[in-house]
This record gives sequence, structure tokens and C-alpha cells, in this order.
Amino acid sequence: MTSYPEYGLLACLGIIMLLILGAFVNAPVSTTFILIIAFIALAYGLYRLSKMRVERAENIYGQARRAQRHIDSWVTVIDALPVACALIDSDRRVVHANERAQDLATIDKFGLPLTSYLRGPAISQALTKAQAGYSTDAIEIHKLTPNERYLRVKLTKASLIRPSNGQSFLMAVFYDVTEDRLSQIQKADFLANASHELKTPIASLMGYIETLRHHAKDDPVAQEKFLGIMQSQAERMIRLIDDLLSLRKIEQIEHIAPEETADLNQSIKAAMEAVKPLADKRGVTLTFKGSGPARTRANSDESVQLFLNLIDNAVKFTPAGKSVKIKLQSVPDWSSALAFRDSKLAASRPSRRIAEMTKPVQSKGAWQVQIRDRGPGFSREHLPRIGERFYRIAGDLSSKEKGTGLGLAIVKHIVIRHRAGLYIRSALGKGTEFTVVFPHIEISAEQKAKAENV
Repeated sequence: MTSYPEYGLLACLGIIMLLILGAFVNAPVSTTFILIIAFIALAYGLYRLSKMRVERAENIYGQARRAQRHIDSWVTVIDALPVACALIDSDRRVVHANERAQDLATIDKFGLPLTSYLRGPAISQALTKAQAGYSTDAIEIHKLTPNERYLRVKLTKASLIRPSNGQSFLMAVFYDVTEDRLSQIQKADFLANASHELKTPIASLMGYIETLRHHAKDDPVAQEKFLGIMQSQAERMIRLIDDLLSLRKIEQIEHIAPEETADLNQSIKAAMEAVKPLADKRGVTLTFKGSGPARTRANSDESVQLFLNLIDNAVKFTPAGKSVKIKLQSVPDWSSALAFRDSKLAASRPSRRIAEMTKPVQSKGAWQVQIRDRGPGFSREHLPRIGERFYRIAGDLSSKEKGTGLGLAIVKHIVIRHRAGLYIRSALGKGTEFTVVFPHIEISAEQKAKAENV
């Protein structure tokens, strides 16, 4: 047992001093002994007080150590679990979370309340109910940042230290139900959008079929004309269905970042080759200023589709005799403030950040791709709706060239899936410039040599 010997020493010295003082001043013996007894009582009281303080401190310290040992044990268990788990203390702060939970709930710092990461009245009510000892149902949380996710959270009470201490902890288990929820939403959207968009061409086909069966059944010239229109409507329906299926496929896996690597330089060239026949037909020139291999974390097919949609739109909006300029460059220490740094359009022109790049920790800089057309441009009120399903700004394009209104929506969701960035600046009468940004990745010398030889 720890004690304070200085109090005993102080008492002895006090007694000796009193005896010496009594001898010098020739005080009565009774008075001297009374003072000695009083001083002994005072010294004993101080000793008992110090002993109680030491015992209380040791008790608190022992409880804290036992609690920490229990927490350390649970931390080991939580880290070993195959599901996303977090430990919540009585103040609703996140004590610990395994890697899966940190990723799902974007927990980047321990010690903050769980409601700092999962917001809404539902999570607060569930925490209150769970802390009171009641059973709680799993609640669903819709997270919008940094990426849209649907999480199901289950809270259970977990006693980690002796109940006499009055402290208790909660275990939070997270389930990612994004794919299921998006699948349900997309099914409903698909039916609504498909029925709306397909209604017009189907009604048109039905009308022409009726005409061919009756009024034009003996008119070869009318038959040829109507059959051509019917073919155009059927092709439009095929494009619409293909785009809807592509968009649905991207949205289903949007929350899963690609793990493979792709060369943006090659993706842009592949997209340009696919668009070149249309550009030649319209008298539009495609110019590309690039660098060597531009490796990034991306799916090759999806990156080609992204640039194909952007370049195809640029060609359709650019008048004959003009050019679409595409530029790929490396930007060290890239930030969103640099999104329009190299833009040829004035800074006063309308612009929008459609999707911000999520820059990995190990990334050093970014690959920036700029695609500029010489078309009529967009007015400011259109920019907030760029990337929205079925939103078209077709201008004077023919019905055959207007597209399905899904091209930029596909681009937007591909960019989000790749944790890349998408920015737009436009000026009436000057054209439109899209900027796509992908993070750099570190590749070995062997991979770099192999890529340069391809």
C-alpha cells in the first residue's frame, strides 16, 4: 500500500520541537503533553486523509486499467470480424472502428460522435433507445458524401466493464445495401423513363403502319418514305434502350471503385477513331494534344465510353469547318481550384463543378483532359441540369442527331464511379469546354516500360 512517510516524519519533528520548546520556556508538563497529543492527532488525521486519497486514486486507476484491457480485447475482436463494426461509448463517441466500418461510414477520426458521420433523426433516436437498454431495429441511412450510399445500421448494447461503474458501450454494425436500394430505384426509374421515352416513337410507328396498310398501300413513293421514317424511329428506340441499359449498369456498380488500371491516352485515341466518321461527314476536325502513357485507376471500356460520349457531343454541336480540340496533360499538385486554369473561355463565363475528384492519399497530381467544341454554347440556366437524365439542349440539331439525353448522364456516373472529376464551362456563341480529371497512380518501372512498348 502506497503512503506518504513525510507526514510521520513531520509528526516526530513536531514532537521533538515541542519538547525542546517546553524545556526552554519552562512550560508545565501537562500543557506540553496536551500539545503533543493534539499534534499527534493532527498528524494521524493527515496520514489517514493521505491514505484515503491514495486508495481512491489506486481504485480509479485500477478501474481505468481494467476498462482499457476490456476495450483492447474488444478492439481485437472487432478488427477480426468480417463485418463492419464500431464501438460507441456512453457519450456516443466512436471509440474504435474496423477498416470496413471506416470505409462504409467514412470514419476518419476516433473520438467524434457517431452522428458526425451518420446524420439524421433516425440514428439519434436509435442511439437513445439502445443506450436505455431497449432492443432496436436496424435503421437505414442515406449518405450522400463522399459517394452516395445506403447503409443499414444495427445498434446493440455491450457491457465492457463492471456495471457498478455505470459505464456502458454500444456495438454498431453496418451493412452496405446500396446495390439493393439502387436496384429498386433504378427499376422504378427504368420503367417510368422507358415508358415515357418510348411512347412517342411507338405511337409514330403505329401511325405509319396504319397509313401503309390503308392510304399508302398502293403508293410505292409514300411507302418508301414512311419505311425510312419507321427505320429511323426504330433505330432511335434501339439507341435509347442501349443507353438506358448502359446507365443502369454503371449506376449499379457506381459505389465500387475500379481496381484495374487504364491508359487515358489510349482511351482518348480509341474514342476519336470511333467518332472520326461522323466528324468527317460533318466537316469537323479532331485535334489531339497528348503526352506519353497516362496511367490511372480506371476501367478501359468505361473510360473509352466516357470520352466517346463527350467527343461525339462536341462534334455534333461544332459547325462545319471548325475543330474539336482535345488536350491531355499532367498537372502536379492538382486541386479543384485549378479546374479552369487552362480554359480558353473567359473566367466570367458560366461554369459548374459536376463531380469533384476524390484524390487518393498516394496520388501525386492528376491527369487533366479538356474537350472543347465550337458550338453555340449553353446559357447559365442550363448548367445545373447538365448530366440529368433525358435533359437535352439540342439547339438546331436534327431529330436524328439529338440523341437520347442520356449521354452526359452516363459520363457523369462513370466519372463518379472512378472517383474522378468533371467540370464544365460554356459561353454563348463561343462553345463549351468539358474538363475530366483522373488521379495519378504509382506504377513500377516494369509496368511503365511495358506500357510504352504497347
